[in-house]
Amino acid sequence: MFKNAYFNFIFSLLTVLITAGLCSYFNQIGMENFYDRIQKSALTPPDIVFPIAWGVLYVSLITLIFCSALLF
Repeated sequence: MFKNAYFNFIFSLLTVLITAGLCSYFNQIGMENFYDRIQKSALTPPDIVFPIAWGVLYVSLITLIFCSALLF
């Protein structure tokens, strides 16, 4: 059981990290200074909020994949 849970955790972690890395790489290709040049709404949060929010989302995704992999 422990070995299977360990494999499921590694699988979950690698799945999210590879997907995030690929998305980040392909997103940077055409967006070098795009976000800095656009006119933002006054309701746009500060830049520090985005890495925190994405970090929470990545941890949530890893947890969700790990828990669902344990069920099947």
